[in-house]
Amino acid sequence: MCENPIKCVFSVECRSVTEECDHFDNYTISRDWYVNADGTTPTVDKVILYNWTLLDCPVKVKNTENYLPQFDLYDGEDFVRPMTTNFILREEYGRTDYAYNSTMAQVGCNCEAQSWDKMRQLVDSSTGANPDTIWGPQNYRSCFLDSYQGGDLTQPYEILNSSGVVSLTFPADHDSIHIFHVTVVDPNYSYCNLQTTFSVHVYGALSTPNFMPLGISVGTFVFAILIALVASYFMFRKASMEEFKDRMELLNMILQKEGQTTHA
Repeated sequence: MCENPIKCVFSVECRSVTEECDHFDNYTISRDWYVNADGTTPTVDKVILYNWTLLDCPVKVKNTENYLPQFDLYDGEDFVRPMTTNFILREEYGRTDYAYNSTMAQVGCNCEAQSWDKMRQLVDSSTGANPDTIWGPQNYRSCFLDSYQGGDLTQPYEILNSSGVVSLTFPADHDSIHIFHVTVVDPNYSYCNLQTTFSVHVYGALSTPNFMPLGISVGTFVFAILIALVASYFMFRKASMEEFKDRMELLNMILQKEGQTTHA
């Protein structure tokens, strides 16, 4: 909380209450794309009711593009300045179908940076800590300090900044709705606990071709051809047998006549 009586809030720069978008009541997260709050693997899909009052229209992001959210600081309803400090994201419902495009080594860390997995390991599970208090300005530590060295720097770097190189990436095989909780982690940026929530609509997935109608059409066509061939075969066979019968009767008549002539 902010001790100053002036309300300190910030919001997503490209989001607007006047923005038009397709409304929906809920959306489904496949069990393949989230983890339970306790870290276990889910066995069922999750249906999420979308809070339009809180979130308004989601930010639309093409799945082929990296996404770095931009924020503005507001003093009440008054714009103050763009937000230019370090912040972290947490997906509200445990979605895992997004990633960070840079490693700790790529951004120049001198030591292993903080991450959600690392910070959760430091929390005693029996305390039931609020996820919003696990990691924030109260325990933030920069990985660029000379006093720290070593660690696994091949891990993703999960701290973002509007002027940094780190951004989010999304898979191209499905569309999705993500609801992110944002926390400013730089303790020197503001005496306010700067947090907000926003949503992202990832789009652009190519629909999987449905070959069933084509298969049914082709199968029906092939079956009809086979039926026609079988019918033609039996009709030809019947005609051939009748022709053969007629020839045999004609031959018998000729032989009978020749026999009668010989006897005469």
